[in-house]
Amino acid sequence: MNPSEPFLTVIIPARNRATLLRRTLASVGAQSYRNFRVVLVDNGSRDSTREVMARWADSQTDLDVTVADEPRAGATLARNAGAALATTPWLMFFDSDDEMLPDHIADFRAAAEASPEAEIIGRGVLMRTPDGRDTRKFFTARRPLFKHIFHSTLSTQRYIVRSEFYRRHGGWDPRAVGWDDWEMGLRLLLGKPRLAEIRGESVVQHVHGDSITGTDFSSSPRKWADTIDLCRADVIAAGRADLLPLLDMRRMSLAAIFAAEGALTDARKLRRQTLDEARGGRLRLRAAYALLRRSGGRGAAQLARILFPRCK
Repeated sequence: MNPSEPFLTVIIPARNRATLLRRTLASVGAQSYRNFRVVLVDNGSRDSTREVMARWADSQTDLDVTVADEPRAGATLARNAGAALATTPWLMFFDSDDEMLPDHIADFRAAAEASPEAEIIGRGVLMRTPDGRDTRKFFTARRPLFKHIFHSTLSTQRYIVRSEFYRRHGGWDPRAVGWDDWEMGLRLLLGKPRLAEIRGESVVQHVHGDSITGTDFSSSPRKWADTIDLCRADVIAAGRADLLPLLDMRRMSLAAIFAAEGALTDARKLRRQTLDEARGGRLRLRAAYALLRRSGGRGAAQLARILFPRCK
């Protein structure tokens, strides 16, 4: 990498996030490493989000900041618009309600220099609930497809990707309304990238009702189930139909969550769809659902290791 040229573009879309966005931008502005670019994409906001972006951009005298517009609603469309403006070797996508710790970008810069062959570099994240509880979510380059399917190791704020690799295998799918980063991460991993990892966490991911992920599932059941359908199509297109049982387990886990939230009709529909479309292992899937019902949908990864040990 040319040390005089920015190595990375941070892409942050936002829609009606004027208040939350300030915290995110403050964390970007506090980065210890400064030679990077930022693309902020206003996604058709009706509040003062764009004005917040513009004021912050003007205040960053030592950063190259672009403020762009994507009037069509959807985080995927806004991220695609931001990526189209990037010219740096690496891309980082970031959500408008999360926080970078001060050495977040510096750590990725050092890792990119230490692993010049890498195409994706990932690390862990701290997930913070509204009551202030933190949960560490780890990144690992081992068994990346299995880990991502069950633990979303390539969620939006946990990695950087080489621009060339992203454009060859990626592009955010506008059909993925829920878990769009999960679908995107799976598609990237199906492209067999060379992976590197950084130990520790440098992002605080805030979980709340207004986040893209949200805090419940049954209020919009198809939003999540449809993304699993897209992922099934992804693995089939990549010649990895052997991964379908893992996605079936994710479906059963989601169905169990629906049931735990009281949406029994949606739970039954998704369970039935899963069994109807499964290419095998129906008895194991039935057993898995019964166990997941008891746990409220938790423990799908552990069950998958036992029930489908050949799926990696």
